[in-house]
Amino acid sequence: MRVSLRLIAEQAGVNPATVSRALRGLHCVDPSTRERITQLAQKLGYIRDPMLSNALAFARRSDKPVYRETLAFLAFAEPSAFKELPWLTQMYRGGLNRAKELGYAVECHRLPSGTSDQRALSRQLRARGIRGCIVCPVSPQTEWTSISLNFDWDHMTGIQIGHALIYPTLPAITRNLPDDLSTMFDHLHRLGYRRIGLAVSRHGEETRRWAVLSALLLFQTFHPKVEISVLFQDEKEFTASAFRRWLRKRKPDVVVVNGPGVLDWLNEIQIRVPQDLGVCRIDCQTGCRESGLQTNYLNMGRMAANQLISILEHGTPLTSDPTGTNLLLSLSSEWHDGQTLLPVR
Repeated sequence: MRVSLRLIAEQAGVNPATVSRALRGLHCVDPSTRERITQLAQKLGYIRDPMLSNALAFARRSDKPVYRETLAFLAFAEPSAFKELPWLTQMYRGGLNRAKELGYAVECHRLPSGTSDQRALSRQLRARGIRGCIVCPVSPQTEWTSISLNFDWDHMTGIQIGHALIYPTLPAITRNLPDDLSTMFDHLHRLGYRRIGLAVSRHGEETRRWAVLSALLLFQTFHPKVEISVLFQDEKEFTASAFRRWLRKRKPDVVVVNGPGVLDWLNEIQIRVPQDLGVCRIDCQTGCRESGLQTNYLNMGRMAANQLISILEHGTPLTSDPTGTNLLLSLSSEWHDGQTLLPVR
């Protein structure tokens, strides 16, 4: 027969709670009583049940997370492909960690581009009792006819990271691009670069609401000696061959890029970076060699989960009314020195 705390308590003349505290070594038990109970437990052959003890320890915690409900994390890619997209992985990890801290679970779902598939996903989420979703940025490689999400917004609360959608107008966690880009172009100017090329795709710039091009044109207004050129204004395609033609024609001394692809193209044509051409990324990743703006994607995911849960718990409904006022939180990036820029002599 297994020796229980109740049996030890009966023979020691105390209650089971005192036995439990004594065997756990808590200081709230008189030392002589604790010693007597410990010796009696050893004599009777008491063996601690680790699984039961861990369960009771968890139940006693005042800070233990209590499951509330499940949120949806909507991305353009399958969860199995996240490892190929470090920025998306960090967004998901940040959102997941913050949700867990607040007692929420998170499910990943691929975000379909078709209207009928979106409506089907909306019905699926509602059937699963999911009331809130985080919408991630749409990849430049994703072919969307329109950046909209046709959900039943009367029964779903959403928040987007970046400018993921044109419709509906959802609260958003965004980069502070105006300040970030101003800092970036000022830095390039101080290094001596005077022929700045923008080597990004048209689709990618559309999803950023033309933020980089707008900042570059504004920068040129105050620095008229700076020459600017834009790849997608000269070329219809965003390909290696189009980039090479544009590079020969415009001859920039630095190119502003999004992602690592342009560096691969430069390696193919044996252009040395930064000796022959400077490269500045607007989306540097942790540990990358490129210079430029480094965004805290982990924090963006945390903020998205935090704001979504706050809205859900306070019962504030969100609608798809395009004239409505929506929350917008902007996070600044940090400058990453990297190894792809040099002072121009």
